[in-house]
Amino acid sequence: MLTSSVKDVAVPARIVPLSERVEKLKLDRPVFAVEGEKIYAVDRRAAGSAPRTARVRSFARRVEQVPPATPLYRAARLLLSWRVDALPVGRKGITDELVARAVKDTRQVAKTPAGSIASPIPVVKDSTLSKAENIASKGDYEVLPVVNASGHLVGLWRGGEVHRKFRVVREGTRVRAFIDQALQSPVVVVDKHRKPIGMVGKRELLELAASLREFDIPICYVGKDELGSRAGLAEREVEHAAAKIVKLLPVRFITVRFSRKGVWQVSVKVSHTGGTLMASKESETFEKALSAALNAVLRQARK
Repeated sequence: MLTSSVKDVAVPARIVPLSERVEKLKLDRPVFAVEGEKIYAVDRRAAGSAPRTARVRSFARRVEQVPPATPLYRAARLLLSWRVDALPVGRKGITDELVARAVKDTRQVAKTPAGSIASPIPVVKDSTLSKAENIASKGDYEVLPVVNASGHLVGLWRGGEVHRKFRVVREGTRVRAFIDQALQSPVVVVDKHRKPIGMVGKRELLELAASLREFDIPICYVGKDELGSRAGLAEREVEHAAAKIVKLLPVRFITVRFSRKGVWQVSVKVSHTGGTLMASKESETFEKALSAALNAVLRQARK
């Protein structure tokens, strides 16, 4: 389940120097490169097709160690945010496939219809297949649906070839019914007229996993745009605290306000059936102000 901790499903990983040559890599498990105290996730797919003399650093992205207690749905958010296929958990790793596969056993998302998560994708007509390579390279698509003159799906273009046997699901099909196939290769989603409306692959499953919350209450953010690329960090901290608060109080909604006038000020308001909890803290960094405000609200909730 997506609420399970990453430590419960993490697998052994390979740790190599950032300067390692690709020819020495074994790509049968997650690969992480290190340089000093920094750690990087290695794109195994790119490394596998690279010249043997290439260096690992060409296919590595900076990441951070993931705390063992992190739930899988939060790991999905990190995978998408950092655009990597694996995250380090100590000397082990958690892969995008392991996280996406957990969707199948998570009741809140397993019944999601395919049409609601399918990503739009361009189609190519069977009469103009010569354009497929150009369309795929421009949009970085692995596969493209092939349609006839009436717009009906007749094939799937992949790697310069058209396959007539492929997996198709109706837009109302529940995700749990085709997860295994979608992890092997993107699945075409069609409407009742067999016209393609999109594709579902590993990325779409990760996005679905990332949408899970252990609670169902609205959280309103004010001034979040001031955080820039750090907005995701703020959301994770707020949701972590919210998950604790909803176990203590019947919460209606939460409002978090960010402002910066010389120093950062963060205000947290929790509305519940018995009243309101409020805390406002200031600090040189928004992280410290946010942590202090959330902890203050938590202390109030526990009284």
